[in-house]
Amino acid sequence: MKDFPIHQAADCYRLMNQEELERLAEDIRHNTLRDPIIIGKVNGAEWLVDGRNRLHACELAGVEPNFQIIEFASDDEICAFVRSKSERRDLTAGERAMAVAMLYR
Repeated sequence: MKDFPIHQAADCYRLMNQEELERLAEDIRHNTLRDPIIIGKVNGAEWLVDGRNRLHACELAGVEPNFQIIEFASDDEICAFVRSKSERRDLTAGERAMAVAMLYR
């Protein structure tokens, strides 16, 4: 599996703990990976922008992940994309506020 560097915007959100990751891996093992891992391209550089937990869970489950590559015009577009994805995450209001503050320093 190719290693992609993690974009700083994605790094603003916490990783799952081991128990959560194992539950996700079990779900992926039985139900496949429903949402692809998002790779963002900016000026030829590729970054993992969404799906760090799903990628780790696929590795644990022994499932080959599927990827979607999206071309972005700038880092600001990646930040906006990651922020829009955060609305679906299981985050407290404080965690969401902290992530947004880190995205837009």
